[in-house]
Amino acid sequence: MKTVTIEDVLGLPIHEREKLAEAIWESLVEVDGAFALSPEQENELDRRLTLYENDPTAISSWQEVRSRICYP
Repeated sequence: MKTVTIEDVLGLPIHEREKLAEAIWESLVEVDGAFALSPEQENELDRRLTLYENDPTAISSWQEVRSRICYP
């Protein structure tokens, strides 16, 4: 098996890096329990979901959030 370095990966064209990242992500998601949430994380997600369900208009899109935290 050939060893691939970060430099090798960064040297690939964008579309190839995208395919590689997608393949790596899919391989991680397939592992049971790889992304288990802590009880605190589950509670926070439940809290946020409840807030959204109570008022769906009180949310911000990613574009809105990004514009608030990124400077031009």
